[in-house]
Amino acid sequence: MSAYESRCHASGNEFCTFVVGPGSDKDIQDNVSRFFNPTSVRKGDEVSLFTEHSLKQVQAGDDNRIMIDNFSFYIDLIDDRDKIRRLLNQIYEITSGTNSICYLYIFKDTHRKDVENMIVSKSDVVFDLDVVVSGENITNLLIVSKIRGMIAPTKRMKVHIKDRITLDTSQEVV
Repeated sequence: MSAYESRCHASGNEFCTFVVGPGSDKDIQDNVSRFFNPTSVRKGDEVSLFTEHSLKQVQAGDDNRIMIDNFSFYIDLIDDRDKIRRLLNQIYEITSGTNSICYLYIFKDTHRKDVENMIVSKSDVVFDLDVVVSGENITNLLIVSKIRGMIAPTKRMKVHIKDRITLDTSQEVV
């Protein structure tokens, strides 16, 4: 990576700084924004700070439902297990301190196993939604794989997802 200063016609002949190098260069991607704006923070840190600030707006006594759709976005952007753990701890502190409930939507089997396992271990309840496509038929199966302090059901439940979500109790799903 190299940088040089020159007059820039696009900015009214003012002096501008130009960075030269391939866009795929990791050094350029990591350092250019800090070079131009030393107070800038990484995107993952910025998202964490924004989420922390938003969570602090949750008021105790309200009937709060916090939905983070989708948390996979956070995992991909932050990509640091300790920072994800800190964010999960903050979510826990806010929800337990305000008597709220929080839903995190995550794409299964798309992240590092250690991160997915950490999230599952910190969660009180874990739902898996399996979608089975057979020809023109689509079957949605809901599996409750974890309920803290209880034994999770061993049967999968068939779910109809239309304008509302309903459980199909007419037949057992094998």
